[in-house]
Amino acid sequence: MLNNINSKNYNIKVYDDVLPLLNRYSLYEYIKKSHFQIGWEDTGEIEYSNFKYLHSLYNNEDLLNLNFINLITNNNSELKLLFTTHTIVKCVVNLSRPMDVYFNHCHHQDKVLLYYANLRWKEEWGGETLFYDDNLRDIFYASAYTPGRIIVFDGKIPHTLRAQASIGPQFRFTFSIFLNKNNA
Repeated sequence: MLNNINSKNYNIKVYDDVLPLLNRYSLYEYIKKSHFQIGWEDTGEIEYSNFKYLHSLYNNEDLLNLNFINLITNNNSELKLLFTTHTIVKCVVNLSRPMDVYFNHCHHQDKVLLYYANLRWKEEWGGETLFYDDNLRDIFYASAYTPGRIIVFDGKIPHTLRAQASIGPQFRFTFSIFLNKNNA
């Protein structure tokens, strides 16, 4: 299922149920066993430099082992086109915990593919991804943390996440692929 979210400046594509459940389990198991390290930052602003987050960088071998790109592009022509017109720059798994604090930020890459990796999630646990207009005050789209959801968006869209509530799981995993447009 595809849902297009448009603001005056930006487009977000939301895909639900692209990965079969069995593949989602395998991906989740792989992510759980990742080597997480401290150091990811939402923003380069010096005022927030004391906020460091847990993350795991993935290399090409990890991507091959996951088979993630083949699985999501197999029956989805839009996602297939994304990976034929763009080059992967970086892949990272972010791990958020209850009470973490996040800030509005942008990415320099042309596109970001964000995948919600947890297998179960309840609405009352929070964990939304928020997308802002350029004024950084108004939210034009909030994506509920929906297991298996893929969001593709322009990296220049200001966005942030809300950490899960303390009643939710201790770990909220997102898998992000950052892409740059190929030169034609």
